[in-house]
Amino acid sequence: MTMDIRKGDLGYGTYRNPVLAGDYADPSVLRVGNDYYMTHSSFTFAPRLLIWHSKDLVNWRPVGKALDRYIGDVWAPDFIVYEGTYYIYVPVDGKIVALTAPAPEGPWSEPVQLGLEAIDPGHVVDQEGNRYLHTGAGYMTKLSKDGLSIEGETVHVYDGWEFPDEWVVEEGIYGILRGWPAPCIPFNGKSVHMRMRNVEHKIIYYYSHDGSTWRKFPHSFEASGFHHNALGGYLALRIGLDACGEGKVMFKNFQYRTL
Repeated sequence: MTMDIRKGDLGYGTYRNPVLAGDYADPSVLRVGNDYYMTHSSFTFAPRLLIWHSKDLVNWRPVGKALDRYIGDVWAPDFIVYEGTYYIYVPVDGKIVALTAPAPEGPWSEPVQLGLEAIDPGHVVDQEGNRYLHTGAGYMTKLSKDGLSIEGETVHVYDGWEFPDEWVVEEGIYGILRGWPAPCIPFNGKSVHMRMRNVEHKIIYYYSHDGSTWRKFPHSFEASGFHHNALGGYLALRIGLDACGEGKVMFKNFQYRTL
């Protein structure tokens, strides 16, 4: 019996998205010369922090894994190379750990706890060679020279954009009447409409740009948690709302499950 495995490479220099069939959330891609390496969220599944290799960003094959055992919920890694050493910075149950290797294929070190409670790490180096991790909600923490510990206090360096005037409240339901350019919204000038009940936290419906529903199945969904998951079958990353007082709203990333 042969399996028909979906491939991104269609031949003759063409391809289709997604190039990898399956759930490879939060990919971090690193270019080294003419080679590309990638890792991604593995959550509670194995293998953990799988390392992929590609020559063309279309055809990928696994070449190793950075973790060989369960250490917690693993997601949103940052895969970098600095002065010849490969690093993965990744939140594990909301705390950043670092792993190192002499090559993307490994062998990878034991995870090192940085003592930093944060998510969504991003490694940067300034002109003086100082190393930093930028993390979720606009925070920055200086790293040691070897990148395996933190130095000093975490500081807040960035605030997100203000809520736009397009937000409206009517009968306890918050909604977007029209879309606006943003990194997570594929906006083409047409309307993006979303509604959500602020008490029950149930998403009522979505509209895509052509007016068709974004919801694939005829279900209501409960929104809970403080992080987002990209679930198969949905057409766009959606924004969640949470009520925080009468007439006010705040952004909140949600996990979705059918009721």
